[in-house]
Amino acid sequence: MVDIWSPTTDNEDLTEKLPGYQARGDAEIWLLHPGERTLRAWVREANGAYTEWHYRSGSIELSALPNVTIDLDELFRL
Repeated sequence: MVDIWSPTTDNEDLTEKLPGYQARGDAEIWLLHPGERTLRAWVREANGAYTEWHYRSGSIELSALPNVTIDLDELFRL
């Protein structure tokens, strides 16, 4: 699941949307913030808990899709 930060849904993204994505068991959840050029990612572990990661640049390999890599520097250049 990928969600793009919006100033109109800023609070809702973390307080309402994120728990919903986690409740349905999404394997990986990304919240991209184009203005800050950041990515917050939550990855579902085998025990059902989520680990949160923060990225500002570099290539990120998706844990939910093996062999798929996203280059954040290139993505934020678009």
